[in-house]
Amino acid sequence: MPRHGSIAEQLEAFRKYATEPDHEPEAMQTNWSVVPANDNNPEEVADFGHERFLRISPSLEEIMRSVLGHDPERNEAGQIVKWGSLRFSDGSQTERCVMYGIDGKAINGEITMPAGAMLRCRDEMEANLGASGKTAKYIDLSNAWFSATLGTLPHRFIKAGKKVKGKNYSREEAIAMLEQAKGNTAVMPPVTVYPTGLPCGMKMVADAFVGMKKGKKGESGSMAWQDFATLKSGREAWRDALRAIPAETKEVLETSMRAKNMQEIGMSLGFNGKHAERKGKQALIAANDNAAEIIAAYAA
Repeated sequence: MPRHGSIAEQLEAFRKYATEPDHEPEAMQTNWSVVPANDNNPEEVADFGHERFLRISPSLEEIMRSVLGHDPERNEAGQIVKWGSLRFSDGSQTERCVMYGIDGKAINGEITMPAGAMLRCRDEMEANLGASGKTAKYIDLSNAWFSATLGTLPHRFIKAGKKVKGKNYSREEAIAMLEQAKGNTAVMPPVTVYPTGLPCGMKMVADAFVGMKKGKKGESGSMAWQDFATLKSGREAWRDALRAIPAETKEVLETSMRAKNMQEIGMSLGFNGKHAERKGKQALIAANDNAAEIIAAYAA
């Protein structure tokens, strides 16, 4: 084992001391969670929507309108070829498709539709599902869920009116104006307390609660409370461990973070030359071992 690699492996506590962040954990900008969310339960994901449009035509509604509102039309052979807006093959029609060529690669071609097959059908993915792609029913269900979960009145959307240009007042000016208005009012009007409601500035109230939305990887979102609690607990334990490290040990660790080599550590302790290098190494290893014992005690 290389000499420098050996000493590096011994200084695990020092590396942790030098690299551990000294601030509270920050919210991650993703919906990733280190705690399993059990999203693989079929009952929980049954109502999840597609991230892209799935265009199926004709739809079930179109089929039922044609079947219930029209009589089928047959050809001379007795085959149904038309039923309302629906068209069916008599065995001679073809439709374009993607198929394998003689070299095994995908090519555009035509395939003969068997007798009785419905023609002009589409089943394909289209544009990404964004805010404009959500149906009114989807939005109503989402708003109803937030209303029931948060215990508020049903959500309503109020379209923004035309902005009126005026003077901007500072917080101090606004407070002074309010106090002046109170002084000029002999009898204060009664205070009206309205029921708890939801933001009215958007059609889909979920847009106001980004942390409660399930997005794709890389989209903004809040850190799961389990993750935050775990990190916060670890942060508190780490701070307790730092406070328990003796001042002389902490001084050696701080000096080692700035020193370029072992000799500089030894020189900071009052030694010179080769003697300084040896003593610096001994002091760093001793400080590392002391810190490791304290960290292990608080981590247990």
